[in-house]
Amino acid sequence: RSPLPEARSGGGMDAGLRQHDSLKTIGVMLAKASIHVRARGEAMRNSGTVYMLASQPRGTLYLGVTSDLNGRVWQHRTGAFEGFTKRYDVKRLVWFEHHADIAAAIAREKAIKFWRRAWKVAAIEATNPHWDDLAVGLGFEPLPMIGERSTG
Repeated sequence: RSPLPEARSGGGMDAGLRQHDSLKTIGVMLAKASIHVRARGEAMRNSGTVYMLASQPRGTLYLGVTSDLNGRVWQHRTGAFEGFTKRYDVKRLVWFEHHADIAAAIAREKAIKFWRRAWKVAAIEATNPHWDDLAVGLGFEPLPMIGERSTG
């Protein structure tokens, strides 16, 4: 059995656009839920998120696990720590998966680390075919597209 979600057929361009809009809506909903939970002081204890970052569409990939996705994305974007993502400019959140239990998230991350690159790309493209920066839905500023210069 393949570890990847089953591909959906049909739908054409309109289906792709609807899915693209749905991703943005889901990202905004997750960001609002995260802000609401933190504002009430009820951070989800022992939960975890497995995530993938990319330098650009189909570019360098990074796989990680965290108990605080917003904080971890901020660390990657600001280059707060030396390492792979800073060295290779890997900042675009392209895929993530929440788990109620951090141990489950860690186990899932370890399993995905053994996947072939093509499987990781397929997992990203199954839910994010345009390689949009999902961190925008979490309240982050959009990253410049490849070839654009930052204005800041």
